[in-house]
Amino acid sequence: MQRLAEKWRSIPVVAGSCTLLISTIFIYLYLTDHSEKRLENADQRASVAALIISVIGLLVTAVTARQSRRPLASEHRQLLTAAVAELGDLVAQQWNHEARIRGLAQPDPLRVSWASTGREVSASAADVLGPAWTAGRATRLKLHGDVTEVAAALRGLPARRLVVIGAPGAGKTSLAVLLVRELLAGRKPDEPVPVLLSLSMWHPEEQSLQDWLIREITGAYPPLASEEHFGPGAVSRLLASGLVVPVLDGLDEVTRDQIPLAVTRLNNYLSESRPIVVTCRAEEYQEIIGQVGAVLARAAVVELEPVTHAEAAGYLPAGQGERGRHRWEPVTRHLTEHPHGPLARVFSTPLMVHLARVVYREPGTDPSDLLRTDPDTLEQHLLTGYVPALYAHTDGDPPRRRPCSPEDAQRWLAFLAGHLSRHRTRELTWWQLTHTVPGGYRRRVVAGITLVATFALLAFGLSPARLWGVAALALLLGPVIGIVMGLSDGQPSRVHLRPSSFLRGFAVGSGFALLAAPLILLILLVNLISASSTGTGLLQTAVEIAIVTVGIQLGLCLIGGVLAGTVGFLVEGIGITADPGRPAGSRASLRADRAAFLVTTAIATGAVGVTWFLVLTLLNQASDSLPASPLGVAVQWALLLGPLIGLTSGAGSAWLRFTWARLWLVSHGLAPWRVLDFLDDAHDRGVLRRAGPAYQFRHVRLQGALALRETTARRPVRRR
Repeated sequence: MQRLAEKWRSIPVVAGSCTLLISTIFIYLYLTDHSEKRLENADQRASVAALIISVIGLLVTAVTARQSRRPLASEHRQLLTAAVAELGDLVAQQWNHEARIRGLAQPDPLRVSWASTGREVSASAADVLGPAWTAGRATRLKLHGDVTEVAAALRGLPARRLVVIGAPGAGKTSLAVLLVRELLAGRKPDEPVPVLLSLSMWHPEEQSLQDWLIREITGAYPPLASEEHFGPGAVSRLLASGLVVPVLDGLDEVTRDQIPLAVTRLNNYLSESRPIVVTCRAEEYQEIIGQVGAVLARAAVVELEPVTHAEAAGYLPAGQGERGRHRWEPVTRHLTEHPHGPLARVFSTPLMVHLARVVYREPGTDPSDLLRTDPDTLEQHLLTGYVPALYAHTDGDPPRRRPCSPEDAQRWLAFLAGHLSRHRTRELTWWQLTHTVPGGYRRRVVAGITLVATFALLAFGLSPARLWGVAALALLLGPVIGIVMGLSDGQPSRVHLRPSSFLRGFAVGSGFALLAAPLILLILLVNLISASSTGTGLLQTAVEIAIVTVGIQLGLCLIGGVLAGTVGFLVEGIGITADPGRPAGSRASLRADRAAFLVTTAIATGAVGVTWFLVLTLLNQASDSLPASPLGVAVQWALLLGPLIGLTSGAGSAWLRFTWARLWLVSHGLAPWRVLDFLDDAHDRGVLRRAGPAYQFRHVRLQGALALRETTARRPVRRR
C-alpha cells in the first residue's frame, strides 16, 4: 500500500515533466518549420498540445483531490476513535431500550448464578489464562458469579473470550443483554465495544464470520458507513483492531448441518487476537464440541445454574409494593417451605419466573392459582396465559398503540408461530409473510388473467364491442403474466438506474434484427427479377434495391435495438436487490421496494406510450387505414402494458406479494391490515424480539406453545 501511495504522489511530478516535454517539442517544431504554412501548422499543433496538457491537468487535479481527501495516519486514529464512540452510543441506546422491553431494567434482574462448567467442552486453563498466569502448574478454572458480575469476569480473561451455556430458558440471551450493558457502562475510551448479534441469521457456507460481522454491524448501525465521518471501511478496521467484542447469541440456532463449519469459521476468526462471547444450549454445545473435536480457542466456558427457590421468591413480588407482596405471599411461602417441590422446579428457570410475573401482574388476578394448578401442566399454563396477560387493557399502554383484543392477538400470533414452526425457522421478515399464503400455479394464472382484464378495461373502456378483445387479451397474456410474476425471488429491491442495461439490450435486439436480412434480400431479389423481365434498367434497379435493403435493415436494427434496450432497461436497469438489514430494516426496505415498483411502472408506461405514438405516427404517413389519432391509441396501450411490465419486471415484487399476503391474511382473520404496526407493538410488549430486520418470538418455547394452540384450533380441511 505504501508503494502504491508513493506512485500516486509521483503523478504530479510526472505530469509536470510531460507538460514541459510537450512544450519543448512544440517550440522545436515551430522553429524548425520553414514552410509557407508555418503559422497554420503551428496553430494545429498548439491545439493538439493544449488538448494533451488539459488532459494532464485534469488528471493532476483528480489525483490531488483524491490525495487531499485521504486522511493521514493520525487522522486515521482519530476517525477510528470517533467510530468507536459512535458505535458505543448506538449500541447503548439500542440495548437499554431492549432491556426495558424484556423487563431487565426494573425491577433488578434475577441474580442467576453461573460457574465454570464441569463438562469437557472448555480450553485448558493454560490456554485460557496463558503461561504467565498458570506458571506451568496444572490449574483448573474456577470462575463463578451472577449475571451482574459476568462483565468483570470477561475483563479478567487475558483473551476476553467466553462461552455461556445453559438449559433452555436458563437466561442466556438475558445474560448477553446485561453483559452488553455492563460492558458499556464501565467502558473506557480505549476498550472495545460489545455488539450483540443473533447467530440464527448467519449461514456459514455463504460467509466467513468476519464478512458476516461487517455486514450485520454496518446494517444495524448505518452511521458507521459514512466515509466522511469515519473513513472507508470503519467496521472492518474496528474488527481488525480488536475494538469490537462480538456477543453472538445462539450457536445452537445455526442450521444443524452447518454447525461444524460454523465452529471452524469461529476458530479461524479467533486465529487473530480478538475477543468474543458466544451463547449456546448446554447439551447442544457438548454435542457440537464432541462432533467437531475442537473447542473454541482460549475461550472459558461457564454454565448458568438453576434459579434457587429463594431467588424466585424474592423476584416474583419485587417492585409491586406491599399489596403485591401480600398477593404473592402464598406462593413465596410455599417456595420457602418446599424448596424442592414441583413449583420450585418450574421456577428454576428465569423464563418461567418472568412468565408468572406477567400472567399475574394485574391486581385482579390471584397468584395462589399456581398452587392449585396441576404441576405437570403448570409450565403450559404460564406459556398459554402470557399473551392474553400482555394484551389485557392497562392504563399504562402508550397512546400510539392501536387497540388490540387479547383474543385477536392470541389468534394472530398463534398463526405466525404455527407458520414458523412448520417451516422450521425462527425468523420472520415482512417479505417472508408471503410464504403464509397458499400458492400454486393455478392461483398465479387466475391472478394474471384478473390483472390483465382489469388494466385492459381501464385502458379501453367498458364498451360491449371491446369486451371480446379484452377477454382475448386476458386469456392470452394473463397466464404468462401470472407465471412470470411467480418466478421472481421476492427479495426487497431499491431504485438503482443502470443505463448500461439499455446498451446490452440494444446490442441483442439489433443482432436479432439482422436475422431478417436474408428474408428482406429474398423479397428484393424477386422484385429485381420482376423489374428485369419488364425491361427496366438492371443496374439502376440493383443499386436501388441495395440501398433499400440497407435502409430497411438499418431501420429494423434500430427499432429492434431500441425495443430490446428499453425492455432490458425496464427489467434490470432500474431496480437492484436492497440490503434489508438496516435499522428499522422492515419499513425502510418496504418503502424502497415500493418506490422501485412505482418508478419502473412510470418509466414503462412512458416508454410504451412514446413508442406507440412514434410508430403509429410514422405508419399513418404511409397508410390511411390506420387510426387517425395515434395519441389516443398510444395512451390506451401505455395504460395497459406499462403496469403489466412493472408487475413482471421483478422490481417491487416483494411489496406486491406483501400486499397480496396482507389482503389474504386480513380476509381470513389471521392478521390485521397494519401488520407491521402489530409486529412492532408485539415487540414493544415483549412477545417478540428483533434480530436485524427479522422478528423472533422471545423464546422458542413460547413459539412452540402458540404453534400448538394454532394446530389444535385449526379446522380440518375437507378433501374433494
